[in-house]
Amino acid sequence: MILKRALSVSQTMDPMMTTPSEYLELYDAARGDEFSKYHGYAYDGVWVVAKALDRLLDDVAVAPEDFRGALVGKVLNETAFLGVTGRVQFLNGDRLGSTTILQMQYGSMLKVGEYHALTDTLDLSLGEPIVWIDGHPPVDRSIKIEELRRVSFPVYVGFVVMAALGITMAAFFLALNIRFRRHRYIKMSSPNMNNLIIVGSILCYVSVILLGAEPGHKNRELFSYWCTARSWTLALGFTLAFGAMFGKTWRVHAIFTNIKLNKKVIKDYKLMLIVLVLVLVDASILVTWQIVDPFDKAVKRMSPEVYEDFEIIARIDYCSSQYMEIWLGALYAYKGLLLGATIGTSFVNIKADNFWKILAPLKCLLDTSVLQELKHDYASLLSHKTVKFFTITNMKISR
Repeated sequence: MILKRALSVSQTMDPMMTTPSEYLELYDAARGDEFSKYHGYAYDGVWVVAKALDRLLDDVAVAPEDFRGALVGKVLNETAFLGVTGRVQFLNGDRLGSTTILQMQYGSMLKVGEYHALTDTLDLSLGEPIVWIDGHPPVDRSIKIEELRRVSFPVYVGFVVMAALGITMAAFFLALNIRFRRHRYIKMSSPNMNNLIIVGSILCYVSVILLGAEPGHKNRELFSYWCTARSWTLALGFTLAFGAMFGKTWRVHAIFTNIKLNKKVIKDYKLMLIVLVLVLVDASILVTWQIVDPFDKAVKRMSPEVYEDFEIIARIDYCSSQYMEIWLGALYAYKGLLLGATIGTSFVNIKADNFWKILAPLKCLLDTSVLQELKHDYASLLSHKTVKFFTITNMKISR
């Protein structure tokens, strides 16, 4: 079959060599019942060796042991002739010949073209027309599409709207607190501390917006700035709000647990000094973090979703640093102590200073139900702190 295809190609043979038709006639006369279909290649292979040795013996005056060296390979690569199986020529040990292209059509293998390695050309005119299923050729590879996954836009818009409402309400209460700071009930509730709580709450609301914004996916430097901004707003907002609340509850706790009933006057500036110290602790951790181990963009690629001709690889960009767990552990431990201290000193009941205790359970219930619905959508992001930040933010604001 191989030689019959070779016979179909117009060839000019070496005068010393047998033409494909002559070779096939002689081979059929000499062979037995069993034979290899590659006999033509063996025949041409013998001619390759013969021609290479003939050239070495005629043109190169070298010792016989040098035949085993690089000269043999060099001469083989320079050997070229038309054999019974087609053009015989080599490049770096590979034969440069013509390859017949066959296609299964209606149960039969039909020739549809030839590829000529010597000229690097594909000729599809030497055979039957190619028939494709569905009228078009299949793709020669799977197309990989990388798709950026982020917080669902409708969900993000919902959080932004709620955060904006929270900022608006907080600003309104801040204005009321300043305007009526001399009112009896507001004065009893420490208006300066209330202002710090409101400012901290506003920062936490801003951090909610930053958490879902995720800008700078094409700009690594901008992405790191965004990571820094959201960590600072959330950390400082938490500390301002809970630090001020701790100062208020600690002052009330100190007054009502005074066994000797001595009059204790703890001025607001002392409480604000406590908050300042807490903020400085936050700032020292965050500044050290940014200097020693700054944020960078990290990428997590999920398992590909494979389709017929393409696959989609989901990509998640998130903030990371080399020692992320250590820094977060320091912040969580410090803020956990602050939260525990606030709760531990908040069991004194004063009518004018306990309105938030009524609202907190309702807010916690609402946030818990929202996060419960969201956790299925964002399960893949848990390892990258996104839901953790949302949870901490909601814990803070609910307080």
